[in-house]
Amino acid sequence: AMSLFLVSPFALFNLFNSDFTSRLIPENTDSFLYLILLGATATSLALILFNKLLKIASPQFASSTTYAIPVIAICWGIFDNEVINQFQLIAITCILGGLFLLKKS
Repeated sequence: AMSLFLVSPFALFNLFNSDFTSRLIPENTDSFLYLILLGATATSLALILFNKLLKIASPQFASSTTYAIPVIAICWGIFDNEVINQFQLIAITCILGGLFLLKKS
């Protein structure tokens, strides 16, 4: 919470000094507010769950969940019929190889 709190003034300063406010039309205001609410809620829930995971698991296991996020994102992209290129497959291989080496040692 502290890291998000500390970075928010800089992010808001950059946001309102861009052309964002001129592009925000009244028809999209509700959607934008719901996106903010969803992002804040999902981030809060994810941070709470991750901290609970850190309490019940080893730090090694908890760090491996962080490394697994790109792999899950690629799997979700495949499920959503997105185009996956060879660089993404190489990246997944590197991540999984690193996790294998981490667990092995």
